[in-house]
Amino acid sequence: MTFADPFSQTISSQANVARAVAELRRGGPVAVAAGNDAAIAIAAELVEEPGFAWLLAAAENGGARLLLTQERAARLGLAGAPSLERFRLLALPAACSADMARQIVDPTAEPVDPALVELAPASDVPAPLCQAVIELVKAARLLPAAVVVPLPLAKVEAWVAAPFRLTAGNVLASR
Repeated sequence: MTFADPFSQTISSQANVARAVAELRRGGPVAVAAGNDAAIAIAAELVEEPGFAWLLAAAENGGARLLLTQERAARLGLAGAPSLERFRLLALPAACSADMARQIVDPTAEPVDPALVELAPASDVPAPLCQAVIELVKAARLLPAAVVVPLPLAKVEAWVAAPFRLTAGNVLASR
């Protein structure tokens, strides 16, 4: 008689989280899902033009979003923006580039005037997905900010390889 290993799913989930963290550290995309919602993310400090263009191609409704901690949002003068717990989600303007996204989150760069960049509050990425993405970026020891694109769960498979697709529950359980 054989017994199912009760830890096999946990080990598999932890391995996938570790793979996703490594992918973020090299500037690659990961996907996080919760229910029927999903988001693809690239660490904001490592996003380059090809990855940024790829994210925009994946976007169905609008464009890319900038997900950052409340602390960085306050430094940008966005403290009054709607909050999703400990972070802010902002719609990036169509003319935004990867360089601009990196400059916004870089604590050593000259602060970007939010009025010039036209960052608008967004709420189309659910809070559990935002929290999971922030936790992944923090686990990668990167600035707690990401460029994200909301996507229906059914579309994620076409954009992100299986080892880099996670559920928000698995990410949050691995902290």
